[in-house]
Amino acid sequence: MWRRAYDEPVRVRMHEGGLTHFHWADDLYEVTELIKMVAVWHPRARVETQLWHVAAAARTGTERHGMYEIECDHGNWRLVAMWGE
Repeated sequence: MWRRAYDEPVRVRMHEGGLTHFHWADDLYEVTELIKMVAVWHPRARVETQLWHVAAAARTGTERHGMYEIECDHGNWRLVAMWGE
């Protein structure tokens, strides 16, 4: 298994408090499984960060399926890593 680091903006779709889709590199990805989500929230220190580790598949363009790490820091969503075999 390999891991490739990224630092690229993504747009996300949430439904009922969960990440369901994200747009990256002109593709729409559907989240097929939530692997884990970690959130850090501390108002006094102005910390508001979430890290989502999800399995997802591309629905348009190239057919990529894998695991992705997506981070939200103060409302700014970024792809931080992709995992594959």
